[in-house]
Amino acid sequence: MAATLSPSQASLISHAMSVGALKFGSFTLKSGRQSPYFFNSSLLSSGSTLSVLATALADTLANVGDFDILFGPAYKGIPLGAITVVKLFDKYGRDVGMAYDRKEVKDHGEGGMLVGVPMAGKKVVIVDDVMTSGKAIRGAIDAVRSAGGEVVGVVQCLDREEVGREEGTSTVREVEEIVGRGKVRAILRMRDLMGWLESEGKTLELDGMKEYTLTAKVRSRVHNVQAASMHRASPVSPQRTERGDNIALYLLTTQPNPERLANAETFFDIDRTSKESKQTPKEARPTETGDSILSDLHVF
Repeated sequence: MAATLSPSQASLISHAMSVGALKFGSFTLKSGRQSPYFFNSSLLSSGSTLSVLATALADTLANVGDFDILFGPAYKGIPLGAITVVKLFDKYGRDVGMAYDRKEVKDHGEGGMLVGVPMAGKKVVIVDDVMTSGKAIRGAIDAVRSAGGEVVGVVQCLDREEVGREEGTSTVREVEEIVGRGKVRAILRMRDLMGWLESEGKTLELDGMKEYTLTAKVRSRVHNVQAASMHRASPVSPQRTERGDNIALYLLTTQPNPERLANAETFFDIDRTSKESKQTPKEARPTETGDSILSDLHVF
């Protein structure tokens, strides 16, 4: 399901699980979205767990091109930036500066919103824990650019591989449209967590992740089809009762059991019509919106 995890990736998962920083279940995120798992880097708060996290971040940044400053947006990004610049120097001999912002303007001392190495004319990588909607990262990008810095990358602890502000695209893709394709990286992706769950035999948690990703894919595909239909002479109606449409709508409004998906059509009898008390199969319409969606997702 996923590529083999590196030692620092596997170590981060196991340590995060041990202290409750990574949990599987049912959670409401800050964005309001429901999720089958939750990651809170703030709970990685001991010397041993922070060392594991710093190593994983440094290993990820080791493959990033040249940059001068690591910027950690308040609040969670600040300790992430601090531990990572130290580990980059200790492990890789890379001496980069650190900067961060404040939530409120300081009106005494040096004042201002920014602390650390001046970013004007410098190449900057932003580090943070997770992106869901991407709002916080966009704010950090604006802060760096306002200070005269050039954002050359974003590194996060976990890529949730979420749909972005615009349904039909991913949060990472949206941010990459700002900073450049391939410049958003992560220690772990959602698919890595799924691969780990599979390798550990955690079937219940894995099923929850599969349901979540499938529903997100269907929702994204529905959005794309409906958006495209707006440019047609006869737009696609989301209320049609074709077999595939109904299955797609079912998947969007429920939490399906993965075992049922292979036989999803059995949930509906609408692909058959009664004629003289005899069931007659209805002709398949593979080009209908819902059927096309489900075919693309290999549901049936």
